[in-house]
Amino acid sequence: MRSILIPAIKSLTITNKYPDKSLNGDVITVGSDDKYIYHGYLFFDISSIPCNVIISNAELVLFKVDKFYNDNSKKISISPLREYFSTYTTYNKPPDYDHYTIINFYPLTSKISVTVNITTIISSWVKNKPNSKNKGIMLYGKNRDVIISFGSVKSNDNYLVPFIIVNYEISPPNKPSKFEYHTTDKCPKEDCNRKCLKLCKEEFEAIIIKVCNEICKNNCNPQPMPTIRQVRVTGTVAPLSLYYIIVELVITRAGSGREDNYYVTDEYNNLLNNDSLHIDKTYDIAVIPKVQPGDTENVYLHGSYKGPISV
Repeated sequence: MRSILIPAIKSLTITNKYPDKSLNGDVITVGSDDKYIYHGYLFFDISSIPCNVIISNAELVLFKVDKFYNDNSKKISISPLREYFSTYTTYNKPPDYDHYTIINFYPLTSKISVTVNITTIISSWVKNKPNSKNKGIMLYGKNRDVIISFGSVKSNDNYLVPFIIVNYEISPPNKPSKFEYHTTDKCPKEDCNRKCLKLCKEEFEAIIIKVCNEICKNNCNPQPMPTIRQVRVTGTVAPLSLYYIIVELVITRAGSGREDNYYVTDEYNNLLNNDSLHIDKTYDIAVIPKVQPGDTENVYLHGSYKGPISV
Protein backbone atom coordinates (compact mmCIF):
# COMPACT_ATOMS: atom_id res chain seq x y z
CA MET A 1 0.00 0.00 0.00
CA ARG A 2 1.22 3.51 -0.84
CA SER A 3 0.38 6.84 0.75
CA ILE A 4 0.37 10.44 -0.38
CA LEU A 5 -0.29 13.65 1.53
CA ILE A 6 -2.06 16.44 -0.38
CA PRO A 7 -2.45 19.91 1.21
CA ALA A 8 -5.38 22.13 0.30
CA ILE A 9 -4.55 24.79 -2.30
CA LYS A 10 -7.77 26.87 -2.11
CA SER A 11 -10.08 27.79 0.77
CA LEU A 12 -12.99 30.19 1.30
CA THR A 13 -15.79 31.11 3.71
CA ILE A 14 -19.19 32.57 2.81
CA THR A 15 -21.87 33.83 5.19
CA ASN A 16 -25.26 35.56 5.13
CA LYS A 17 -23.70 38.16 7.44
CA TYR A 18 -21.95 39.45 4.30
CA PRO A 19 -24.16 37.95 1.56
CA ASP A 20 -22.40 39.64 -1.37
CA LYS A 21 -18.76 39.00 -0.47
CA SER A 22 -16.49 36.08 0.41
CA LEU A 23 -14.02 35.72 3.28
CA ASN A 24 -10.57 34.55 2.24
CA GLY A 25 -8.66 34.81 5.50
CA ASP A 26 -6.41 32.64 7.65
CA VAL A 27 -9.36 30.51 8.84
CA ILE A 28 -12.45 28.90 7.37
CA THR A 29 -15.58 29.22 9.50
CA VAL A 30 -18.35 26.62 9.53
CA GLY A 31 -21.71 26.36 11.27
CA SER A 32 -24.64 28.54 12.24
CA ASP A 33 -26.34 30.28 15.12
CA ASP A 34 -29.73 31.94 15.50
CA LYS A 35 -28.69 34.75 13.15
CA TYR A 36 -25.84 33.88 10.77
CA ILE A 37 -24.84 30.87 8.66
CA TYR A 38 -21.26 30.05 7.60
CA HIS A 39 -20.12 27.63 4.88
CA GLY A 40 -16.49 26.68 4.23
CA TYR A 41 -14.93 25.46 0.98
CA LEU A 42 -11.69 23.54 0.32
CA PHE A 43 -10.03 22.39 -2.91
CA PHE A 44 -7.29 19.74 -3.29
CA ASP A 45 -5.26 19.05 -6.42
CA ILE A 46 -5.42 15.25 -6.74
CA SER A 47 -3.47 15.08 -10.02
CA SER A 48 -0.54 13.46 -8.17
CA ILE A 49 -2.68 10.35 -7.50
CA PRO A 50 -2.13 7.85 -10.35
CA CYS A 51 -5.21 6.94 -12.39
CA ASN A 52 -4.87 3.15 -12.19
CA VAL A 53 -5.26 2.83 -8.41
CA ILE A 54 -7.73 1.57 -5.83
CA ILE A 55 -8.28 3.98 -2.93
CA SER A 56 -7.97 1.98 0.30
CA ASN A 57 -8.56 4.90 2.65
CA ALA A 58 -8.65 8.69 2.50
CA GLU A 59 -8.86 11.07 5.45
CA LEU A 60 -9.33 14.82 5.71
CA VAL A 61 -7.32 16.44 8.50
CA LEU A 62 -8.53 19.81 9.86
CA PHE A 63 -6.82 21.83 12.59
CA LYS A 64 -9.06 23.67 15.04
CA VAL A 65 -8.32 27.24 16.09
CA ASP A 66 -11.10 27.56 18.68
CA LYS A 67 -13.60 25.62 20.85
CA PHE A 68 -11.23 23.03 22.33
CA TYR A 69 -13.73 21.19 24.50
CA ASN A 70 -15.77 17.98 24.60
CA ASP A 71 -19.23 18.03 23.03
CA ASN A 72 -20.18 15.04 20.91
CA SER A 73 -23.66 16.37 20.09
CA LYS A 74 -22.59 19.11 17.63
CA LYS A 75 -22.36 17.90 14.04
CA ILE A 76 -20.66 19.30 10.92
CA SER A 77 -21.22 17.87 7.43
CA ILE A 78 -19.12 17.53 4.26
CA SER A 79 -20.40 17.22 0.69
CA PRO A 80 -18.55 17.29 -2.65
CA LEU A 81 -19.12 20.32 -4.86
CA ARG A 82 -20.64 20.10 -8.33
CA GLU A 83 -19.28 23.51 -9.35
CA TYR A 84 -15.98 25.29 -8.74
CA PHE A 85 -15.74 28.10 -6.20
CA SER A 86 -13.71 31.32 -6.57
CA THR A 87 -13.19 34.70 -4.93
CA TYR A 88 -16.44 35.75 -6.61
CA THR A 89 -18.37 33.06 -4.74
CA THR A 90 -20.78 34.58 -2.21
CA TYR A 91 -23.67 33.47 -0.03
CA ASN A 92 -26.05 34.86 -2.66
CA LYS A 93 -24.09 33.09 -5.44
CA PRO A 94 -22.97 29.74 -3.98
CA PRO A 95 -21.73 26.77 -6.05
CA ASP A 96 -24.02 23.76 -6.33
CA TYR A 97 -23.11 20.69 -4.27
CA ASP A 98 -24.05 17.01 -4.11
CA HIS A 99 -27.03 16.90 -1.75
CA TYR A 100 -26.99 13.09 -1.65
CA THR A 101 -23.38 12.54 -0.58
CA ILE A 102 -23.09 13.66 3.04
CA ILE A 103 -20.33 12.78 5.52
CA ASN A 104 -20.92 13.85 9.11
CA PHE A 105 -18.33 14.40 11.84
CA TYR A 106 -18.26 15.82 15.36
CA PRO A 107 -15.50 18.44 15.73
CA LEU A 108 -16.14 19.73 19.23
CA THR A 109 -13.81 17.42 21.13
CA SER A 110 -10.68 18.01 23.16
CA LYS A 111 -8.43 17.10 20.19
CA ILE A 112 -6.47 19.79 18.40
CA SER A 113 -7.05 18.19 15.01
CA VAL A 114 -10.10 16.53 13.50
CA THR A 115 -9.79 13.55 11.14
CA VAL A 116 -12.68 12.68 8.82
CA ASN A 117 -12.95 9.61 6.59
CA ILE A 118 -13.76 10.86 3.05
CA THR A 119 -12.83 7.69 1.15
CA THR A 120 -16.09 7.68 -0.84
CA ILE A 121 -15.49 11.22 -2.15
CA ILE A 122 -11.83 10.69 -3.10
CA SER A 123 -12.60 7.33 -4.74
CA SER A 124 -15.27 8.99 -6.87
CA TRP A 125 -12.88 11.77 -7.91
CA VAL A 126 -10.10 9.36 -8.88
CA LYS A 127 -12.49 7.08 -10.76
CA ASN A 128 -13.84 10.04 -12.75
CA LYS A 129 -10.59 11.96 -13.23
CA PRO A 130 -10.98 12.45 -17.00
CA ASN A 131 -14.38 14.10 -16.35
CA SER A 132 -12.94 16.59 -13.83
CA LYS A 133 -15.44 15.60 -11.14
CA ASN A 134 -13.23 17.12 -8.43
CA LYS A 135 -14.60 20.61 -7.77
CA GLY A 136 -13.72 20.66 -4.07
CA ILE A 137 -15.73 20.09 -0.89
CA MET A 138 -18.20 22.09 1.16
CA LEU A 139 -18.27 22.12 4.99
CA TYR A 140 -21.51 23.18 6.65
CA GLY A 141 -23.43 22.78 9.87
CA LYS A 142 -27.14 22.31 10.49
CA ASN A 143 -27.01 22.72 14.26
CA ARG A 144 -28.20 26.20 15.18
CA ASP A 145 -25.84 26.64 18.09
CA VAL A 146 -22.31 25.97 16.87
CA ILE A 147 -19.80 27.95 14.83
CA ILE A 148 -16.25 26.62 14.59
CA SER A 149 -13.10 27.75 12.78
CA PHE A 150 -10.32 25.70 11.19
CA GLY A 151 -6.96 26.65 9.72
CA SER A 152 -7.09 27.64 6.04
CA VAL A 153 -4.72 27.79 3.08
CA LYS A 154 -3.99 31.42 4.03
CA SER A 155 -2.86 30.52 7.56
CA ASN A 156 0.49 32.03 8.56
CA ASP A 157 1.21 28.77 10.41
CA ASN A 158 1.82 26.02 7.84
CA TYR A 159 0.93 23.42 10.47
CA LEU A 160 -2.71 24.62 10.36
CA VAL A 161 -3.23 24.11 6.62
CA PRO A 162 -5.83 21.36 5.95
CA PHE A 163 -4.67 18.28 4.07
CA ILE A 164 -5.82 14.83 3.00
CA ILE A 165 -3.94 11.56 3.44
CA VAL A 166 -4.70 9.05 0.68
CA ASN A 167 -3.74 5.37 0.94
CA TYR A 168 -3.98 3.46 -2.32
CA GLU A 169 -2.98 0.30 -4.15
CA ILE A 170 -2.07 -0.08 -7.82
CA SER A 171 -4.85 -1.84 -9.73
CA PRO A 172 -3.92 -5.28 -11.12
CA PRO A 173 -3.64 -5.60 -14.92
CA ASN A 174 -6.91 -6.22 -16.70
CA LYS A 175 -7.70 -9.90 -17.22
CA PRO A 176 -8.17 -11.15 -20.80
CA SER A 177 -11.74 -10.64 -21.95
CA LYS A 178 -13.93 -13.72 -21.82
CA PHE A 179 -15.18 -12.63 -25.23
CA GLU A 180 -11.78 -13.12 -26.86
CA TYR A 181 -11.94 -15.23 -29.97
CA HIS A 182 -9.34 -17.69 -31.34
CA THR A 183 -9.46 -18.67 -35.01
CA THR A 184 -8.36 -21.83 -36.78
CA ASP A 185 -8.47 -22.86 -40.40
CA LYS A 186 -11.08 -25.48 -39.52
CA CYS A 187 -13.60 -23.02 -38.05
CA PRO A 188 -14.72 -20.28 -40.47
CA LYS A 189 -17.57 -19.33 -38.12
CA GLU A 190 -15.16 -18.31 -35.38
CA ASP A 191 -13.09 -16.35 -37.90
CA CYS A 192 -16.27 -14.51 -38.92
CA ASN A 193 -17.01 -13.75 -35.27
CA ARG A 194 -13.52 -12.31 -34.85
CA LYS A 195 -13.93 -10.03 -37.87
CA CYS A 196 -17.35 -8.87 -36.71
CA LEU A 197 -15.98 -8.17 -33.25
CA LYS A 198 -13.17 -6.09 -34.79
CA LEU A 199 -15.65 -4.06 -36.86
CA CYS A 200 -17.91 -3.46 -33.84
CA LYS A 201 -14.92 -2.35 -31.78
CA GLU A 202 -13.83 0.14 -34.46
CA GLU A 203 -17.36 1.54 -34.79
CA PHE A 204 -17.68 1.84 -31.02
CA GLU A 205 -14.33 3.68 -30.74
CA ALA A 206 -15.43 6.08 -33.48
CA ILE A 207 -18.64 6.83 -31.58
CA ILE A 208 -16.73 7.45 -28.33
CA ILE A 209 -14.30 9.82 -30.07
CA LYS A 210 -17.18 11.72 -31.67
CA VAL A 211 -19.02 12.08 -28.33
CA CYS A 212 -15.82 13.19 -26.57
CA ASN A 213 -15.16 15.85 -29.22
CA GLU A 214 -18.72 17.13 -28.95
CA ILE A 215 -18.56 17.36 -25.17
CA CYS A 216 -15.09 18.93 -25.09
CA LYS A 217 -15.72 21.00 -28.26
CA ASN A 218 -12.59 19.54 -29.81
CA ASN A 219 -10.46 20.82 -26.92
CA CYS A 220 -10.06 17.54 -25.03
CA ASN A 221 -6.75 17.47 -23.17
CA PRO A 222 -5.54 14.05 -22.03
CA GLN A 223 -4.43 13.63 -18.42
CA PRO A 224 -0.75 14.65 -18.35
CA MET A 225 1.74 11.91 -17.63
CA PRO A 226 3.65 12.55 -14.41
CA THR A 227 7.37 12.43 -13.74
CA ILE A 228 8.03 9.67 -11.18
CA ARG A 229 10.80 10.39 -8.70
CA GLN A 230 12.09 7.63 -6.43
CA VAL A 231 13.23 8.59 -2.93
CA ARG A 232 15.09 6.06 -0.81
CA VAL A 233 14.72 6.33 2.97
CA THR A 234 17.05 4.52 5.37
CA GLY A 235 17.33 4.66 9.13
CA THR A 236 16.52 2.97 12.43
CA VAL A 237 13.35 3.04 14.52
CA ALA A 238 13.73 2.61 18.26
CA PRO A 239 12.31 -0.48 20.02
CA LEU A 240 8.67 -0.50 21.16
CA SER A 241 7.78 2.62 19.20
CA LEU A 242 5.82 3.98 16.25
CA TYR A 243 7.51 6.45 13.90
CA TYR A 244 5.64 8.69 11.44
CA ILE A 245 7.38 10.29 8.45
CA ILE A 246 6.56 12.74 5.66
CA VAL A 247 8.78 12.68 2.56
CA GLU A 248 8.55 16.08 0.86
CA LEU A 249 9.75 16.72 -2.70
CA VAL A 250 10.02 20.41 -3.64
CA ILE A 251 10.25 21.30 -7.34
CA THR A 252 11.32 24.88 -8.10
CA ARG A 253 10.13 25.70 -11.59
CA ALA A 254 12.62 27.37 -13.94
CA GLY A 255 11.66 30.85 -15.08
CA SER A 256 8.73 31.48 -12.72
CA GLY A 257 10.54 30.37 -9.55
CA ARG A 258 7.28 28.80 -8.31
CA GLU A 259 7.68 26.00 -5.77
CA ASP A 260 5.49 22.89 -6.13
CA ASN A 261 5.34 20.55 -3.14
CA TYR A 262 4.67 16.81 -3.32
CA TYR A 263 4.32 14.49 -0.32
CA VAL A 264 4.31 10.84 0.68
CA THR A 265 3.59 9.71 4.25
CA ASP A 266 4.26 6.45 6.03
CA GLU A 267 4.31 4.83 9.47
CA TYR A 268 6.97 2.43 10.79
CA ASN A 269 5.38 0.21 13.43
CA ASN A 270 7.90 -1.31 15.85
CA LEU A 271 5.63 -1.40 18.90
CA LEU A 272 5.88 -5.16 19.40
CA ASN A 273 9.61 -5.48 18.89
CA ASN A 274 12.24 -5.14 21.65
CA ASP A 275 14.95 -4.59 19.03
CA SER A 276 15.55 -1.62 16.75
CA LEU A 277 13.90 -1.76 13.33
CA HIS A 278 16.10 -1.06 10.29
CA ILE A 279 14.35 0.88 7.51
CA ASP A 280 15.39 0.76 3.85
CA LYS A 281 12.44 1.73 1.68
CA THR A 282 11.97 3.44 -1.68
CA TYR A 283 8.96 5.67 -2.39
CA ASP A 284 7.55 6.71 -5.76
CA ILE A 285 6.45 10.37 -5.91
CA ALA A 286 4.39 11.51 -8.90
CA VAL A 287 5.18 15.04 -10.15
CA ILE A 288 2.59 16.90 -12.24
CA PRO A 289 3.33 18.99 -14.29
CA LYS A 290 6.36 16.98 -15.43
CA VAL A 291 9.84 18.07 -14.43
CA GLN A 292 11.28 20.31 -17.15
CA PRO A 293 14.91 21.17 -17.97
CA GLY A 294 16.15 23.81 -15.54
CA ASP A 295 13.78 22.81 -12.71
CA THR A 296 15.53 22.16 -9.40
CA GLU A 297 14.58 19.41 -6.96
CA ASN A 298 15.05 19.14 -3.19
CA VAL A 299 13.95 16.38 -0.85
CA TYR A 300 13.14 16.91 2.83
CA LEU A 301 12.27 14.30 5.45
CA HIS A 302 10.03 15.20 8.41
CA GLY A 303 9.31 12.71 11.15
CA SER A 304 8.40 12.14 14.79
CA TYR A 305 7.69 9.33 17.22
CA LYS A 306 3.98 8.86 17.93
CA GLY A 307 4.32 6.35 20.78
CA PRO A 308 1.96 3.43 21.40
CA ILE A 309 -1.17 3.15 19.28
CA SER A 310 -4.24 4.13 21.26
CA VAL A 311 -7.07 1.60 21.09
